[in-house]
Amino acid sequence: QPTEIVVHPLPSQCDHCHHQLPADGARVTARRQVIDIPLAPREVVEHQVLEQVCRCGRVHVSAFPGAVTETVQYGPNVKALAVHLIHGQMLPYARAAQLLGDLYGIKPSTGTLLAWVAEASAAFGGTADTIAGQLHAAALVHADESGLRVAKTLHWLHIAATATHTWYGVHAKRGMEAIAAHGILPNR
Repeated sequence: QPTEIVVHPLPSQCDHCHHQLPADGARVTARRQVIDIPLAPREVVEHQVLEQVCRCGRVHVSAFPGAVTETVQYGPNVKALAVHLIHGQMLPYARAAQLLGDLYGIKPSTGTLLAWVAEASAAFGGTADTIAGQLHAAALVHADESGLRVAKTLHWLHIAATATHTWYGVHAKRGMEAIAAHGILPNR
């Protein structure tokens, strides 16, 4: 479904006999669609609280929403995208920060990204436990490992998956020792 339709007009007159072409009655004979992504501007929402003094002298002050705690802060969509870039797309922290800067002009520090990942980890702890439980109960689980660098040292990304659930874990070792340490496939 197009989000915009551009109709390319006919000339105002016939290029053969030079008579005026009627403005109505033309029909669409062909269509072409261009799928693109919009430029991604960042959105900055300013929250303001109000103060009003009643004629009796009592001062009334409105309040910020509970999630708005700082003078300037990043919103939940920026945090979610950053965590996805780091853990979903496996970008290093510096490259995730660079991508956010390139696309949105937002330049969070590595420490900020680390805090967002920790926040997401805490929020999704129950989800990770559910995935692990589903893998434990599955009749068939696919497992793999692949090397990656953690602080310039070779580590292993371990993956356990079914058709509907995927679990990732990083360990300094490969093989059964790491699988046992993760506790995802202890009896397999």
